Amino acid sequence: HSGAVLKASVTPLGTRARLLRTVPELKAYLDQSGYDVMGYRIAVEALLFDPNGKLLLQERGPECRDEVGKLECIGGQVLGDDLVDCTSQHVRRVAGEGVSIEVDELLDVQPTRFVERHGPEDWITVCYLCRLTGGEPRPVNPGKTTALVWLDLADLHAIADERLSRSTSRARDIYRAKFRTNPYFSHAGRLA
Repeated sequence: HSGAVLKASVTPLGTRARLLRTVPELKAYLDQSGYDVMGYRIAVEALLFDPNGKLLLQERGPECRDEVGKLECIGGQVLGDDLVDCTSQHVRRVAGEGVSIEVDELLDVQPTRFVERHGPEDWITVCYLCRLTGGEPRPVNPGKTTALVWLDLADLHAIADERLSRSTSRARDIYRAKFRTNPYFSHAGRLA
């Protein structure tokens, strides 16, 4: 893949009408946007907020294939066709079976190149805005998630890019442009 394709970004959608629930919907959207994504793997990530507007990030552990030690939104590789269900499954796998979330809207779809142990890999990352609806998140597998960290949005915006995974750094920048330091669900006309 050329560097130009990887530096570009798909325009953020951010509307509930276009949640992009399935892999076929995502592929159709990317095709309409002029992206040749052959060879890309697909990942989902959740910008997961508690009712008070704090954001939950994971610190990637030593057994991860990339971004070890970096703070990242909770997510992972898509193995089925339902992106929303996959997002919920990854949250439970990382933060505990008793944790439940609501996937509210799409924030961004982005090509991302991660440098893995064996070399660079190209991904399409689908980032959703989500709310914690039940359970107490805790790290389930310390080899993959060293810690779970709750942050205020102002603290998130102050973190240096090199401390965040590539996809989370990009999601943070898109979020800041749209919502600044406000929880997305606090805006007039949005979810209450």
